[in-house]
Amino acid sequence: MQSLLVEHLARNSGLVTTVRANELGVSHRQLECLVDRGELERVHRGVYRSCVWPFDDRQRLVAGVLAAGDRAVVSHRSALVVHGAPNLTSRLAEVTVRSSCVPRHPGLRVHRSRHLGPADVMRVDRLWVTTIERTLMDSCTVLPAALVMRLAEHFLSHRTTTLDHLHAISRRLSRVPGASALSSGLRARELGDAVPDSPAEHRLGLLVARRGVPAEHHVLVTTVDGATYELDWAYPHEKVALEMDGYGIHLRSVRAFDDDRFRRNDIENEGWQVLNFTERQVRHQPGRVVTQVTRALARRVVPLLR
Repeated sequence: MQSLLVEHLARNSGLVTTVRANELGVSHRQLECLVDRGELERVHRGVYRSCVWPFDDRQRLVAGVLAAGDRAVVSHRSALVVHGAPNLTSRLAEVTVRSSCVPRHPGLRVHRSRHLGPADVMRVDRLWVTTIERTLMDSCTVLPAALVMRLAEHFLSHRTTTLDHLHAISRRLSRVPGASALSSGLRARELGDAVPDSPAEHRLGLLVARRGVPAEHHVLVTTVDGATYELDWAYPHEKVALEMDGYGIHLRSVRAFDDDRFRRNDIENEGWQVLNFTERQVRHQPGRVVTQVTRALARRVVPLLR
């Protein structure tokens, strides 16, 4: 591999575009030869990564920005991850561009906005990202507003945004998608209209916590195809999910039953193991519930230690 290309990869998270490679004297044919030899891997059309670099979340986002163009910024669920939203995992790179051309790439969701100004973007970890306020507003177009408001509570409690700032952006960009949903969510918060968790779900979390294996509540998983699912309880590091299944909820219609099967398959294709429990099991067989949870966690931890 040419020294100039190696130096560029070292300075740019192991990534290079076709245009930049050509400027460094590496032709299209040479790029393809490096791919055939296993030294480079094509991430998106026109974007390559060095195979010696780990393909982590940050590299995934940088590659998405490079594929979408110079005017792209990290946004929506990806921006939530960058800003440190809790219990949110995503293999999808999500960006917003200010041009009319919206490229399509697998594993990359590109949004278009004519109303993305300097006040709506900021620099985080050498990435241009939408501000927390703009991110929460945009996220209302891809997530239920109730979930977005739950995430907003995290940023409000950590004082990285304020209610005044959230109200201000919903007024300033009132015609932009997501603004109305954010405004409604803020009103519901003020009226105390949050949807409570089910008693059965609460009992499951209390059970595993008392038995020494406390789980994270309301973990969000975004698939590479852009679907986002909320897990009742989960262990994000081990990728073990605990789901409470109510008889009436999951059998309320044929479509709901089918959707639940697709949901589970999507989550497991993201590398998660899903354990399903009922209220009767939690009430009457708590020991067996905890045994199955601890065994699943042990199976997930052991491969990491080898």
